[in-house]
Parts: sequence; structure tokens; C-alpha cells
Amino acid sequence: AIADLVSSMSLTPWPAVTLLAELLLAAAAIFTLVTARRWQGSAGRKYRTATDAPADASRPHDAIDSWDDLSRGADPTA
Repeated sequence: AIADLVSSMSLTPWPAVTLLAELLLAAAAIFTLVTARRWQGSAGRKYRTATDAPADASRPHDAIDSWDDLSRGADPTA
């Protein structure tokens, strides 16, 4: 019954292409796992602020300064 439904079969390169892509992805995953400890941790560098920056005494302490204090971990209400 199934043989009557299938009139012809042809080979395509897609199984081989898929296998090659899977092998390449597996190699990339192994490479990432092996070398990840040696990568520089610079992902958050642009979000860091200088904690030793001098305070600007020429203007009063405002709400933005309070938010900055919170970002640095200081409690502005203390």
C-alpha cells in the first residue's frame, strides 16, 4: 500500500548539509566551553562608573545625585 503511494525517490544534499552544520555547531560549542575562561570580562565595562570621582561641591545635592548614590550602593537617606 505504501509502495503504491511513493512513485519515486531522489537523493538531495540536505541531509549531508544538516550533518555538516550540526558538526560545526558542536565544534563551536566545544570551543566556547574550552576557551570561555580566558575571555576578558569587558561586557559591563561601559556601564561602570568611577567611584573615586570627586564630588562636585559647586551645586546642591539633587535627585539625580541620589539615584547615582543608589547605583554606587550608598544609601542616600542615611
